[in-house]
This record gives sequence, C-alpha cells and structure tokens, in this order.
Amino acid sequence: MRTIRGLIGATLILLVVGKADAATYTLTEITLGGTTTKAFAVNASGQVAGYGSPVGIAQDHAFLFANGTATDLGTLGGQDSGAYAINDAGIIVGQSSLNGNAITRAFAAFGGVIADLGTLGGTNGFARGINASGVIVGYSDTTGNVTVHAFRRMNGVMTDLGSLAGAGEQSEAFGVNDLGEVVGWTKVAGGKQHGFLFTTGAMADLDTLGGDVAQANAINNSTHIVGYSLLANNTTAHAFLNIDGIVSDLGTLGGTTSEALDINDADQIVGYAHTVGNVAHAFLYQNGAMVDLNDLVTGVTGWVLRYAYSINESGQIAGYGTHNGQTSAFLLTPVKPVPAVAAPTLAIAGKKKFTTAQARVTIKGTATGSVTRVSYRVGKKGAFRTAAGTNTWRFRAKLQPGRNRISIQAEGPGGASPQKKVTVTRN
Repeated sequence: MRTIRGLIGATLILLVVGKADAATYTLTEITLGGTTTKAFAVNASGQVAGYGSPVGIAQDHAFLFANGTATDLGTLGGQDSGAYAINDAGIIVGQSSLNGNAITRAFAAFGGVIADLGTLGGTNGFARGINASGVIVGYSDTTGNVTVHAFRRMNGVMTDLGSLAGAGEQSEAFGVNDLGEVVGWTKVAGGKQHGFLFTTGAMADLDTLGGDVAQANAINNSTHIVGYSLLANNTTAHAFLNIDGIVSDLGTLGGTTSEALDINDADQIVGYAHTVGNVAHAFLYQNGAMVDLNDLVTGVTGWVLRYAYSINESGQIAGYGTHNGQTSAFLLTPVKPVPAVAAPTLAIAGKKKFTTAQARVTIKGTATGSVTRVSYRVGKKGAFRTAAGTNTWRFRAKLQPGRNRISIQAEGPGGASPQKKVTVTRN
C-alpha cells in the first residue's frame, strides 16, 4: 500500500436549506494526486472509499481516505482496482484485475491486506456492498461463464442468489443492510429487468414505476429501498423510493433522468438528477423534497457536484464532480446547530434479530439524555405503546406468527431518538 499525504484541497462551505430545517456542509476534496478521483462510499467514521489515478500511474487504483490521508490500496496483481463500499469496521470491498489484466476479481481489503474473494465458479467477480457484520454482496460469473449471478458472501462462503428468470439468466447485487437483506436487479419473465429484494432465503420481484427496467441500489435497516426505474414510456428513468411495496417517484431537478444511489436510516436519500439542461447534478432528498446541492453552494468557485453516491448516519455525503474541469472526489460533512436540549439516545440489550416459539418476548435496554418515555410498536401500523422505565426500560411484546418487526424510540424535550428495530420470527 502507498500512502499519499498533503493532497487534500481547500475546505469549502455548502449551505443546504431543507423543507424543515437548514444545515451547512464543509466540503473536502480528495485526490490521489493524478487526474481523476471518484468516491463511492462513506462509513460512520467519515472514512471514504473509491478509486482514482495516483501520481505517475495511468490506471485507477482503489483508495481509502481517512484522517486527512488518501491511501492507495494497490491491486491483486493487475493494473487497476476500484473500491465501492466500506463498513464501519473499515473493511473495504471492490474489484481488481489480476496479473495479466484479463481477469477481474472481487476483493476485500483491511489493514494493508487485499484479498481475492473468489467467484461462483466462473472467471470474474465484482463486490459492491458490505454490512456491519461483514456480509458482502456483488455479482460473479457462474461455472462455465454461462451467465452472471448476484452473490451474498457470509462467513467465507459465497452463495449464488440465482435469478427470477431461471438459472441461465442474469442478476447483480448492489446493496445489503445490517439484517442481511440484499437488493439489486434480476432478469424476469419476458426479458424484463426488475429490482429484487433477497431476504429469508428467497428473491422477491420489486415493482417498477411502470416501465420494464428497474434496479435497486441500496437498502436501509427499515427495508426502505432506493434505485431507478423506467417510467411507463420505457424511455425515461426516475429515482424511486420503495417502502413496504409502495414505489414513489422522486422526480428530477427539472430534466429527464434521476437515480437514487443510497439511503440512510433517517431516510435521507442521495443520488443524481438531470437539470433543465439535462446535466447531472448531485442531490439530497429529504422531507419530501429533492435539493440540488449545486444551487446551494456559497463561496465556491470551479466546483460542480455531479454524483452523490453514499450517505452515512451523520449525514456525511461522498461522491464526485468536477473541480476546475477535473473529475474529483468530495466528502461533505454537515455542521448542524446544537439544539438547546438534545434528543435522547437509545440502546437495545441483546439480539436485534432472532427466532422464538413463544407468543410474547421481553425486550429491554437503556436510554440516555433527557428521556420522558420509551415507546414501541409491533408492525408498521397503530400507535406506539409506552415501555416500563425510561433510562432503563423494558416491555413484553405480543407476537404474530411469522416475522415481527418491533420499532423502539426514546422521547424527550429534545425530540425522539432514531428508531431502533428488533426483528423476531415466531415459529
């Protein structure tokens, strides 16, 4: 691994005015010193993964940006590599050419070591996502290079997720949440391409915005899914948000096309959309409104933010655009005013996903800060019930047969904490 220091550009200020509040961002430029850098993922610590051209090297190399330093991750022996995801432990996944450059393999990199993840029996493989537990998703040639299938890799074992159109048809996986649920695209009957959700051992077809082609790019821990879909005219693609099977068109910035690339647990969505002149601009979608980040930049010259690829739970955004005509990666970090009273924080004791034969289960945990009550709800409808206790709380939840998703939040004068989820399957 090669470490590149002293190549971070100026810090700039970006003003974002949302529907419900206002925030400012600092912009940090990331470069390996060459002509091109692109960022595709940011984790909870603000570490960024992507690829770019190092000084003196024509081909792109995967990089890790951390603590103001961009580090070249090298390759698996070939000339080029690219990083597309990073989890909170700092494990990076992507793809790299092997020696000779004719073969591309999925890799995982950590602590200075880059490792080949293998394939589904074919020649090439590509990794696109990783969750907090180290579950990796992507796609690979199958045995005999008959086709390309989505995979999920857990505990060192790569599993073929198949295709809804049959074993000989294609699929690719792009995102995975902390429940191990996977999204991507698959061929379906009639030669169409739809987004899919893979959970509990089965691949499910996702609805589109009316067209024949769609792709799911990311999924949060509430199983809210984003991506793009053709409209009914089968020529125009728009970003979508899928919540409980209801697919919403997120619109554009005045042009024809948009695509949602990531979503965090606060349902903040990032991606790109075409403007009136059909130029791609990075967007942030929250509180029902799509914001063109470029319209809200103040005191910045030479920058056009084009693609926002990743957003973490703190609202940091990684992507790339052009700076004085050169393609360059950026990290946006929000600077938010501190509320007079902060919202409480919530922690759950025990497992967040388990199976039981009991009709009721006890869930417990702690809450910190100014807490007036802890509330919960089983399922997606109905009122929240009050748990026993505040800073130390517990409740007994009645389960329905099958899968039960329990939402829990702590409430106080500073507002409610982000909801935590517990998934219980009753046999």
